[in-house]
Amino acid sequence: MIRSGTGRCGRVMESRKLQHTPRASQGQACFICFILVLTTLCNAEGSSVAYLKKMMLEKDDSMRTPVELLRLVDKPSLHISAAPKDVRVREGLPFSLRCEAQGIPAPVISWKFNGKTITQGEHEGERNFAELLMNIGKETVQSSNTAAQLQIPCATYKHAGYYECVAENGFTTVSATAKVGIGNAESLNQSSFLALPAIAQNGCSNTVLLEEGQRVPKIYMWTDFRFEVIGASVQLFCRASGYPEPIIKWYRRDGKEIVNVDGFNVLDNGDLLIRHGTWEDAGLYFCKASNDYGVSESQTFYYPTAVSKLVILLRLPNGHLVSFSRRKMK
Repeated sequence: MIRSGTGRCGRVMESRKLQHTPRASQGQACFICFILVLTTLCNAEGSSVAYLKKMMLEKDDSMRTPVELLRLVDKPSLHISAAPKDVRVREGLPFSLRCEAQGIPAPVISWKFNGKTITQGEHEGERNFAELLMNIGKETVQSSNTAAQLQIPCATYKHAGYYECVAENGFTTVSATAKVGIGNAESLNQSSFLALPAIAQNGCSNTVLLEEGQRVPKIYMWTDFRFEVIGASVQLFCRASGYPEPIIKWYRRDGKEIVNVDGFNVLDNGDLLIRHGTWEDAGLYFCKASNDYGVSESQTFYYPTAVSKLVILLRLPNGHLVSFSRRKMK
């Protein structure tokens, strides 16, 4: 089951705050935002693409109204590109669910179990804030496919239920749900079991193996592919859990480790920041999370591109969208 909806307000780091008098009305704020949009449109250079997103006013009129500027090449969009699948798992075996979401701006993914949020890591849900700060005032594509995987080291009856993959990008939220059934050889049809090898001869239900399963590094969210304008910075996701906390390293296709020099930074949350990307930076990138209990790996494809269309989008306080567009002057 796939669901979608439009968020009331996004959380984008780059922002310009618009001061209001203590008694400013919503109508006045809307008018000022409209003037800002027209000014941005008139002053846009070359193939610049600007998005002005007006956040909902606070009930307290004395509060400032934040106005956030995003320079994108297309209207915000988001959809589940690969939904998690229903599975039936034999008790004592590990299982995993995978989900992917494609959107503009780059989405982040989280999970819910029977309606309750699952916390996998300290940095779960963090947006690409470092990239957004680097790209203030620049045109950006922010077209990305984000992948996520939820791993359960040992299936028990308490793990049976509905798992929801939730993706959001600051403008929209979409979700997809999968059903997981847990049973034993007598209660489930043998042919319907999830085809996974047993961790141990007697399953993984004993305390020692379960604890080890929770300590092994697991990359739970990563960027699958990313398109961005040449010259703009990009932040490639690689979020991992495990105990002790995994050490995250990034590598190029030739196997050379990426260090914090020459336009690259491995951030504290594990993401890779490519500053002012060039054509030479295009290609595959590999993320590896490791600790004393094991290793988890993922790969990302990054492609720098160019744009040729200008679109400006304004979200009004009532939630309605107003857009303007024009072609790039050659």
